[in-house]
Amino acid sequence: MHAAGKPRLSWHIFGEATRLAQVMQMHEEESLQGLSPLEAEFRRRAFWIVYIGDKSAAILNNRPITIHKFSFNSGITIGYPTGVEGEIVLTPRSADPDDSNTRKSFIAGFNANIRLWQSASDLLLEMRLIDQSTPVNGIARPPPTAEERHRLDHLYVLFATSLDDLPALLQPDKFVANFGEESSRLSSLMRQCGIQAANLYVSLHCLKMVITQKLEEFNYYPPTRNDMLLLRKTDIARDMLRVICDAPFWTLQVNGEPCVSLISRPP
Repeated sequence: MHAAGKPRLSWHIFGEATRLAQVMQMHEEESLQGLSPLEAEFRRRAFWIVYIGDKSAAILNNRPITIHKFSFNSGITIGYPTGVEGEIVLTPRSADPDDSNTRKSFIAGFNANIRLWQSASDLLLEMRLIDQSTPVNGIARPPPTAEERHRLDHLYVLFATSLDDLPALLQPDKFVANFGEESSRLSSLMRQCGIQAANLYVSLHCLKMVITQKLEEFNYYPPTRNDMLLLRKTDIARDMLRVICDAPFWTLQVNGEPCVSLISRPP
């Protein structure tokens, strides 16, 4: 619906999905008891997809966060997806020794996307908590204290390094080597990993820009170093352009409108 130009209807349908996840208690690992391994795996993936969508709507479209660890008395106890042996039907073209590694790379990338949005939302929520506890009395917000800055720095490091341990197949400098061929010449799993890698790094640089702007509004950066702040924003934009240029067009095309909105989001 969102891709079709109906964001309000899309938001309504997504709201139903989040409420269904809450009613089914999909945030709890105990809710998976008695299910087959395949169904439990798909439940995990469904919950985390809704979780990521919730963070995307909140961070990029100023929607309220409805699914977070603080939203539930028990927190979020459901585990990350682990993959299910034999869940993918192999074709003669894709049945090669690298398929098991490709499947592992796909699951690792899926979980990295969760960590990426999770760490970004944790950082922005911490900024909100600090902001609410600091009276401003109609004047400009004072810079964060040393303790507040330490907390923000720690959360930013978790965010910035959330993709550091990805498998080689999903590293950004491997785009051309791994996915440079026509998509029709790649196995189904390789195509999925290429699409996933493009989404991961476009999301990373978009979130870096959003967080940098939020920190600027938060008075985090010294007011006398505007030139360094501009340089930081330029570096983020350059990294985004490098991903767009290196990623095969079909990987961006398949990601569709959500990917375009991340790239074209106004500063």
